[in-house]
Amino acid sequence: MPRFERERDGRHQFWEVEIDGREVTFRFGDVGTPGRSRTQVHRNEAAAREAVSTGEAEMTNRGYRRALQVEASPVDQSPVFTQLVQGDDPEAWMIHADWLQERGDPLGQLVVRALQGEDVVPELPQLERLSGHVAIRGRNGYVDALEVVAGSAAVTEDPDAVVLATLNQPLCQLMRSLRLITPHASAVVPLLALPALESLSLAEHPFRSAIVRNQLDMDALAVRSPRLTSLALGHGIRLKGLAGLERLKVLELRGWPFVDRRQLDRLQLERVEVHHVDEGDRLRLLKSGVIQRAKTLVWGTHGLPELARFGGPAHIVFTLNIPDDDRW
Repeated sequence: MPRFERERDGRHQFWEVEIDGREVTFRFGDVGTPGRSRTQVHRNEAAAREAVSTGEAEMTNRGYRRALQVEASPVDQSPVFTQLVQGDDPEAWMIHADWLQERGDPLGQLVVRALQGEDVVPELPQLERLSGHVAIRGRNGYVDALEVVAGSAAVTEDPDAVVLATLNQPLCQLMRSLRLITPHASAVVPLLALPALESLSLAEHPFRSAIVRNQLDMDALAVRSPRLTSLALGHGIRLKGLAGLERLKVLELRGWPFVDRRQLDRLQLERVEVHHVDEGDRLRLLKSGVIQRAKTLVWGTHGLPELARFGGPAHIVFTLNIPDDDRW
């Protein structure tokens, strides 16, 4: 049953749709309540499917986004899972391999082969259904780094659903680096338990006509991926919350939101990079106070007079050839 959710005016709302032959049932209300339901009976199944598509498009335009559900993966039950997340202790990996083999999990043999020096590259055949680019780097039989860029031909299948199903596999739970470009990448990542994740790069492609500027909930991500220290954002993503980041990299940012002043006290930013940001978003970013919380600023966009007016950290690195009319 497709489920969509949104947060607005202090309310967390849901909208669901279920199709059964010619009948379409819509459920809606506040999250945590049964909500209300409405059932429609259409002349045929094709008309029922069209009603579902129309309803989903309307909810998307109203700011709802698909709520993606995930199931827990057994790999996090390993007796040395915490040690695996924190480093590359060979003894911990051997204990983990023994635990897997005792459970009859074939991953255990992959770990042993990798520890013996064999070049073991994990396979993720689900991603072959996407038409774009996929690159995988392994670590002791698991995925260490993953890069997924969904191609435009992926409109026939939901790229986010394919990626979600893939990242929910045990092979991916010890991933330390992820680069993801899909229509709703920001909706996928905060729902995943990636405790070893250190570096995240996200962008969203407008594969669908009704595209929503999704928010990446950094507070939720900081809980699920507490080791995350590097973030790169591309098209179509807004930030919500900034907890837990030590380095923040902003690439072609669109619609930077105003940052709650209470959040600024929590920031421990070592390095902020800003590249290719338009004038309106530059001003919002400078006014937010985020840049002033960084020890080092890498400035790769225009707007030097604005930067001079609002101020920045003591250490600033410029990476752009600034035209004469944009100098201090």
